Amino acid sequence: MPMRVGFTLFRKEMLERELVGIQELLPTLGVEKVILTGDMITEDFSPDSSIDLIVVPVSYTHLTLPTKA
Repeated sequence: MPMRVGFTLFRKEMLERELVGIQELLPTLGVEKVILTGDMITEDFSPDSSIDLIVVPVSYTHLTLPTKA
């Protein structure tokens, strides 16, 4: 499938802007650590590139887990 010239750079910039927004939101969610993985680390961007994060919460004690009925 042909790709628009410059789309890779456009996609990279879109993802970087979105990541800034995520970074601003994380402190309000009680996040201890975030690990960025995937295309943003390898800088191998494509039209279907996404932001891949491993999120470690400060504590699991406040989480409600679903129970079986």
